[in-house]
Amino acid sequence: MQLPTLRLCALGLIAACAHAQRTHVHYRVTHLPEPAPGAWKIDVRVTGLQDSQRDVRLHVSNWGDWRSLDTPYFTDIVADPPLRPDTHDFEFDLPRRWNGELSLSYRISLQKHGSDEHRSHGLMPWQLSDLASGFAQNTMPRLEREDGSTIQARRTVELQPAEGYVVASGWSGVTRGKQTVELDRPLDQCLVMFGKDPFVATVQQGGRTHEVIQFGSGVKDITKAFATVTGQLLQSFEETFGRGLPKPTRVFITGENPGGGGGVRTDHGVAVNYNANPDSPHYRSTLAHELFHDWLPGVIEPLGPSRVWFFEGFTEYMSLWHAARSGVVDREWFAQRMLEIDRTARASRAFGKTSFTNDTVTWRDGDGPLEVLAYNGGALLALHLDVALRKQSKSSVAAMLHDFAAGDEPGYSLERLKEWTLERGAAEFFTNHIAGGKPFPKTRDALRELGFFRIDAERPGMLTFFGIQTDKGTQPGRITAIHEDSPKLTKNVRVGDVIRDYGPKRPRKVRVKPGLTTEHAFGLTLFDFTPGPNGWWLEIERDGRRQVVAIEPWGWRDCGIETRPVGDPDLLRQFFAN
Repeated sequence: MQLPTLRLCALGLIAACAHAQRTHVHYRVTHLPEPAPGAWKIDVRVTGLQDSQRDVRLHVSNWGDWRSLDTPYFTDIVADPPLRPDTHDFEFDLPRRWNGELSLSYRISLQKHGSDEHRSHGLMPWQLSDLASGFAQNTMPRLEREDGSTIQARRTVELQPAEGYVVASGWSGVTRGKQTVELDRPLDQCLVMFGKDPFVATVQQGGRTHEVIQFGSGVKDITKAFATVTGQLLQSFEETFGRGLPKPTRVFITGENPGGGGGVRTDHGVAVNYNANPDSPHYRSTLAHELFHDWLPGVIEPLGPSRVWFFEGFTEYMSLWHAARSGVVDREWFAQRMLEIDRTARASRAFGKTSFTNDTVTWRDGDGPLEVLAYNGGALLALHLDVALRKQSKSSVAAMLHDFAAGDEPGYSLERLKEWTLERGAAEFFTNHIAGGKPFPKTRDALRELGFFRIDAERPGMLTFFGIQTDKGTQPGRITAIHEDSPKLTKNVRVGDVIRDYGPKRPRKVRVKPGLTTEHAFGLTLFDFTPGPNGWWLEIERDGRRQVVAIEPWGWRDCGIETRPVGDPDLLRQFFAN
């Protein structure tokens, strides 16, 4: 009696699949570099929709918060059929008789790299000399129903460079001329770049070829160095999880940042800012962090609310652990970095007052106390949980993430974290520090249990003197005075400027010897006394605008004491073993 129903279901399924094959979404992205800073022209054509599918829209994700821009994000909009007025998405006013086709065209202006708009909306498409960079998710629309559900279709993306440019994307790497990609899934997050004369290096790992792609005229080629580092990190990740990822990894080196900080992970590779010094441990750890996101949350997805303190904080800790384990950074630097994270976390007003299990907390508060706690407190949470697990059951956070990535339903949730830790004797830690939000023990004591010890070493030329005084003493803040013997400084910085960032930063902690007194103390213990590839620099804010300026010290003080960790080889060998 069930056969007719089964037959109808099968026929319906076949018809739905056949219709999905008929529905086709074609995207074309054309790079228009002139007039500067240029634009991307987006053309979308949808064919094969049924007349019954009238609740359709083309939806562009607000990833990066483009809706908050002061100027229109989309311009020169042309649509057929015409768009409905007063809608947040591209919703069409379909006629009574409709052929099942949609067409849409618009432009997105590129932001000038380093401009105020770029600094406040860095995930929007931008232009820098001979490079334009952006992301698929917030430039091209998805074909959806008005309730947000996906419409099955075949999808083609065509990336058209300007003359003299090449295309680079996470989907297909570098191509000279037009790049065409066939997608068997809804439009996902992918980096798209149009540039000139890229450097490309490859590394073989687990039967796959991984690529490092770098654009930038007149800059040092760091792709080979980063390909080596990428291979070391991927091998370490694979040893932890017992398997590799099914697709190649692409690393894109983009932009120009004198500090070499910042990066982002997409569904098809990661991007990091350019730094002429690929040996910088901070820079290498940035790459490790973004690559580890391919596992967390790439494989270990949230099974419930997405918790920033877990997928960012635990990623920061585990990426540092793998970087030190694989030799990408010194093991002693791992300890030094955890001490830096400890100081940042404890400086947050939310430290010791906020439960990590509280679902009413807004962790994304624009680099406010909660977001600082999520990133840094989450990393500290992972470190201290690691110590507790190793003491109680000889397990580890690495073993926990291995288990979270395994099985029929890989992922993480608060319930799964609680169950896993309780089974391994860490119930008190979960109650006190994850659910209770109580402050962690001293991080230096935790590091000592793992095999790290601290020593003081006096070295000549340790302090870098710029003759700047801020309202925060040695720390960044508002400039209150500049030494009268610093004429070079007054060309670029003024009293009243606010120092937001600086470099090159010291890899290790330094303190001032007793007996040194000076009002102009900013930078003494912050800057490396050896200049970086871009010299010494400040990021300052003046009249609401940020800019990076070069500075030059006019004296060094031989009054510094360096505090650095050293490790017990046998204990560290055990700590960095899986």
